[in-house]
Amino acid sequence: MPLTGIDRPGYGALVNLNNQSWKVFYFRPQDTILLPVQGQTRLVILFAEIAALVVISLGNLATRVFTNPIQRVTRAAEEYSRGNFKAKSIVRSRDEIGSLAATLNDMSGKMDAILQDLDNRVNERTRSIKVSAEIGRQLSSVLKTDDLVKEVVNQIKAAFNYYHVQIYLMDSGRQNLVLVSGTGSVGQQMVSQGHSIPLGRGLVGRAAIRGAYVLISNTSMETNWLSNPLLPETRSELAVPLLFGEQVLGVLDVQQDQANGLDERDADTLQVIAGQVAIAIRNSRLLEELQQRADQQTQLTQIMDEITRTMNIEKALKVAVREVGRATGGPSISIRYKNRITGNN
Repeated sequence: MPLTGIDRPGYGALVNLNNQSWKVFYFRPQDTILLPVQGQTRLVILFAEIAALVVISLGNLATRVFTNPIQRVTRAAEEYSRGNFKAKSIVRSRDEIGSLAATLNDMSGKMDAILQDLDNRVNERTRSIKVSAEIGRQLSSVLKTDDLVKEVVNQIKAAFNYYHVQIYLMDSGRQNLVLVSGTGSVGQQMVSQGHSIPLGRGLVGRAAIRGAYVLISNTSMETNWLSNPLLPETRSELAVPLLFGEQVLGVLDVQQDQANGLDERDADTLQVIAGQVAIAIRNSRLLEELQQRADQQTQLTQIMDEITRTMNIEKALKVAVREVGRATGGPSISIRYKNRITGNN
């Protein structure tokens, strides 16, 4: 029975004793009675807190193991969709998500390399077009063939940093390719020595015969390559014919001091330049021929003027012989008139 009026709340019991006239009263405080219950309550709360921590830890672990990798892969995929192929999905697990992340990373790396290569090709192509246009513009102002070929080799070497650049032109008999210009002291030496290559021989001769470019990426691997002791550092070579229509006027030859230093991109660029050079050479030759004809016509007019001003036939013949000799550069010219011979010798 609960008791009141005592300093401490609690519970008591009154017991009648058999064979005795007195009774026994038993009292126990409430906090003492509830002490085991409170201990059990605290233990239950502790277990509940531990269970909650375990659940939270397992949730965090699950998030790290499952959710976070998926989120990283998702973020990387979103970056890829925006064109950022440098983004990486860092997932180190060996499950399906890790495999997916590795595949995406590999794909992004390859795509980034492809885009970088395309970007480099576009930049190189743009630069080549600009250089070709600039060379074409400069060639349009050069009138003499000798000056033109010198300008070409120097411009190409400076623009593309080749080891050596040279131009051969077909001789009048179309049997040999004669070197008319080359870069540096080596080029000048070879020109002064009258260096030439028979048609069909070597890289230059083959390009002229085929009417198409011939490329050797690594000279050490080519058994038919003709080495030049004046150019010992040549490791790759490209010969491009100078075509005017279907006629081969000569060959543009470039050399590099690195194996695989020349490739198809160089060939494409130099074919454009070679076409411009062929047109410029053809125009220069036509201009020179026209100038030569104009000079001859001027000389002929002068001769006729002097002859018409001469009243004496013999003097007129002497004038004609002298002027014709000057115009033609003949060693000796003579004219028979009334059994008399008039000459310039």
